[in-house]
Amino acid sequence: MSDAQFRAILFADIAGSSNLYKTLGNTEAKKLVDETVSCMIRMSEDNQGVLIKTIGDEIMSRFDSAEDALACARDIQLFYLTRTLSIRIGMSFGETLLDGDDVFGDTVNSAAYIVKIAKAKQILLSESSFQNLPESFAVSCHEFDRLQIKGEHETSTIYRYSWEPDLSVQNATMLLSSNELNKIAPIEELTLVFQNQSLHVSTNNIPYHFGRTKNEVELCVQSNQVSRKHCHITYRHGKFILVDHSSNGTYVQPLGKNEIYLRREEFPLQGEGVISLGQPNILAEDDQIQYYF
Repeated sequence: MSDAQFRAILFADIAGSSNLYKTLGNTEAKKLVDETVSCMIRMSEDNQGVLIKTIGDEIMSRFDSAEDALACARDIQLFYLTRTLSIRIGMSFGETLLDGDDVFGDTVNSAAYIVKIAKAKQILLSESSFQNLPESFAVSCHEFDRLQIKGEHETSTIYRYSWEPDLSVQNATMLLSSNELNKIAPIEELTLVFQNQSLHVSTNNIPYHFGRTKNEVELCVQSNQVSRKHCHITYRHGKFILVDHSSNGTYVQPLGKNEIYLRREEFPLQGEGVISLGQPNILAEDDQIQYYF
């Protein structure tokens, strides 16, 4: 008998598992994959999840709430933080149809699509998942990309959950006295220079968007390499973070350091440097964006 109700669907799989068989050999790789899958199933059950199926190196589980699904995803990533394997996770929340031991519906298709976008050590979730989270979880979710999920008619926002412990902050706290910590003030303004024009990004005007569609972004770059909404700057934990959600990626070159390529990733801006949308800085010429604090 079919059972229709709202549920969270989670997919978790081992990133780059095919390389394990090349480096470890079939026997050892299969053993490690089986142990990892079993571990992810236990964590799913510990967070009130129900295993639907395993697909090779991947598990599919259902949860009654988005909160339980995200708690499971977080626990999995934290467990594998210092281990050899990396996990990628995608989840969605919405109406599903339970038929026997299997579950069907657009929510399942959405979660399966999202996990394929995720990179190693990432947790990505649908807009519906984000909207059904308590504040304690939602505060650590940040816009990752806007896209049209296969089978859907409208563009939706994909969010990334920041689960990683901020080890740099923890270590700094251990080394500094409380008086020293009180003297540290977060940076609250970033200056951008684009085509001889100075632009100011502060906590009052974020998110600050870059792209080629003039009426939809704060900084417009007219280039075929640039997406309509290419990237944006947000502010977290006293830092300005550059978040890419483009097709061609974003290039960042901090002063005196190597150029960094971001594609659907984020990077904390510090000191000064150059940003280029969709192409390396050496090719960007007049479209380079300088930044400094």
